[in-house]
Amino acid sequence: MRTFQRCALTILATAATALAPHRLEAQGKIVTYYDEWFTYPDYFNPNAQQFVSNVVDWFGLGSGSNVLVSSGTSLTLNSTFYNFLNSKGLNVTADSIPPVVGYTGQQFIPYAGYDAVIVSNAGFSYDGQQAYDYVLGGGKMFYIGGTNGNDGDMYSWGLSSFGLSFGPGNNTIDGVVGTGVSSLTGPFGPALFHDVNVLYYALGPTPVILTDPYEGIASRVQTQLFMDGNGTQFAGAMEISDLQTAPEPGTVVLVASGLVALVTVRRRLRVA
Repeated sequence: MRTFQRCALTILATAATALAPHRLEAQGKIVTYYDEWFTYPDYFNPNAQQFVSNVVDWFGLGSGSNVLVSSGTSLTLNSTFYNFLNSKGLNVTADSIPPVVGYTGQQFIPYAGYDAVIVSNAGFSYDGQQAYDYVLGGGKMFYIGGTNGNDGDMYSWGLSSFGLSFGPGNNTIDGVVGTGVSSLTGPFGPALFHDVNVLYYALGPTPVILTDPYEGIASRVQTQLFMDGNGTQFAGAMEISDLQTAPEPGTVVLVASGLVALVTVRRRLRVA
């Protein structure tokens, strides 16, 4: 009888440990910037390169990390930007819709299996539900807006669910944005804008705005909006923490077995 009781208690103890929430090491992260011209060869200067390097580092990417670039514009899908990512030790796959010269034949590539995804003017290749699930599972996404005035609509699902989005229409401002102040503002500014003084933007990019995160994850989302000295909202960042694994079905069965065993022990003790 005592042996049977010990077994039941052991089962329950093991199951209770398995049922306890387990923190995942990976954290879902998002960076948004409101225009893709800074990735174009003519404007991909040391400041722009430093910004991308900072994003890569903040995402926790390293040599051998796999990155998917999903874009429909040569402003992002160009050899200069592509080769720079390669120089960081990243394995880069291009998903081009519509086809961009030099980047055809690979379309609608799933995000799963990639350490980070860069999205720019992705059009119909963008899957909001997939993006939401990907980030919620610890994925990293870099959203670059600008070409389309409807970026807010295009990326709303899977981006605004985490507290960030692009505003409607264009802000009609061309030129450079001063980013120096952003390097001093926490929680994410020092990491993302270290040694970045200015970034180029052109042709009326859309502003970055804050939204209300999906209520189911709001308590785990931390967002930050970045503005220049004129109050122009040009970038944002998001981190979702306390990612937890759900109990496996086998664990639930284990708990049920332990409870049944304890009830059986209790009944036998009463009979005795």
